[in-house]
Formats: sequence, structure tokens, C-alpha cells
Amino acid sequence: MKVFVELTHFAATAGRSALRDRIAALEDAGATGVAVFDHVFLTRDGRPRRDGADPGCEPMTTLAAVAGLSDRLELQTVVMNTAWIHPALLLRQFSQLAVLVGGERVTAGLGAGWSTEEFAALGLELPPFRTRMDRLEEVLQLARTLYDHGAVTLEGTHIVARDLPLSPVPEQPPALLVGGGSDRVLLLQRGQAPPPQRDVVATRRPASSST
Repeated sequence: MKVFVELTHFAATAGRSALRDRIAALEDAGATGVAVFDHVFLTRDGRPRRDGADPGCEPMTTLAAVAGLSDRLELQTVVMNTAWIHPALLLRQFSQLAVLVGGERVTAGLGAGWSTEEFAALGLELPPFRTRMDRLEEVLQLARTLYDHGAVTLEGTHIVARDLPLSPVPEQPPALLVGGGSDRVLLLQRGQAPPPQRDVVATRRPASSST
């Protein structure tokens, strides 16, 4: 059994010394790894809160810090909101983390976003559920193609990538995890979604600098 400890709120205010002590304690306790959420502002009970009284950490920076403190713990997001930036940029961050610590220790948790308040605070409108799921399906197609082949061209309804290489290229890519609360998310995680209505072209994976 794997045991992950969620660090989202602790790491937001811990500082390096406290984080180092927490990571050492988790290793001593036999934890498998750490996990962090991706929210601009959200309390432990899942309600929006803008006053900073219960802050959450920035996920990728936190995982990079943990990577510098542990040679064993696995690193996971649960999950990154892929609606706020182009998902290729998120995938690149996970790829870099996999280069630094080994892909076997990294899980790229991806999701569609759900908090109306957070979208509004960023000047964005929360898309309808079906649109978010359609977009998440394209995100996963992009991720699988990039991580399997190292480059991709995708002309999707929501995601466009043209002759896009993955850089850097890890020896082992991160695992993919899909987060959400619907049956369709389960199908996406299992790779059983209906065939996508888009053109996806995998191009030759660039040679690794280690070969």
C-alpha cells in the first residue's frame, strides 16, 4: 500500500527548515510520498477564502523543494488545473521534475478545474462541465503523445500544439493521474474515452542528451 501525505497548507507557510523537518519525519515514518493541491485560494474544507488566513502552496515549486530534501519520496499533484495555462507548459514542468529526480518518482495529476470563484478571480469564466471534460480529454491526448514520442502536433477544439517538442526529455516520463468527480473522468483515466474528434500527429522523439 502506498501512503501519500498532503502538504498543501503546511508548505505554504513552513519555510525551508520546517519543511526539511517534516520531510525527514515522513521518511522516518515510511511514507511513500507527498501530494499537493492546485488552488489559488481554497480552505481545508474546500470553501473559497481570499483573506490569506488559510493559504495553500504553489504545487510545482513545493515539489521541487521536496525533491531537494529527499532522495526517496514520490512527488504528486492532486491535481493541477489545466484550464489556467496551456497544458504543454505544465507537462514541461513535470518533465523537468522527472529529469531531476527520476520519472518513477513523479505523478502528474491533471484536472479540469471546478471552482467558479477561483476562475472569476482570474478574470475567467468557468466553462460548462461537458466543455471542461472535452478539453481534459485533449489535455490527456497531448500528454500521452508528448511523453510517449517527445513531440506532437495537435489541432484540437480546445488545445492546439504545432510541431511541439518536449524539452527536456526524461529517461522515464511521469505517470499520469486524472482527478475529478464523474464517471467520464474514470474513463479518461483508463484510456477508454470515445475516439477524439481532432488530428493528432506524433513526431519522432528527440534523442536524449544522455545517449
